[in-house]
Amino acid sequence: LRKPLSTFSPPNFRELLEKNGLKFEEDLVALGPPVMEHGLAGAKKLLTAHPEITALFCYNDLLAMGAIQGCKEMGFQIPTDIAIIGFDNISFSALVDPPMTTIHVDKYEIGKRAASLLVQMLKSPNQEYPIEVVDTELIIRQSA
Repeated sequence: LRKPLSTFSPPNFRELLEKNGLKFEEDLVALGPPVMEHGLAGAKKLLTAHPEITALFCYNDLLAMGAIQGCKEMGFQIPTDIAIIGFDNISFSALVDPPMTTIHVDKYEIGKRAASLLVQMLKSPNQEYPIEVVDTELIIRQSA
């Protein structure tokens, strides 16, 4: 069950990796705003420091679009040299070159559930609520 809103803290990326037996390596993560420019800069930074990287997972499609551009500018062939996956399946993800593999999530369903949960929490802020999980779907295209 979800803790009351005042004490809720979702698991972070590092915790999820460690829980699944994977080591978190800070120098293999490029943090920044969810925009194409950061995807481009982040990909270049990571691949300059670690040219052995074979895949990038971006937390949204805009970052992935920037990463695709950054990889191309550095001479990497996608997906032959490096695979790139985005998250959220925006309409433009199918139009980039190469068309981007991404994870689809139903944004309408997330908004609907979030609004319902918010109303419940406002009515009863100290109650515990179940964690909501929304289905995702891997959309396989040509970037991975």
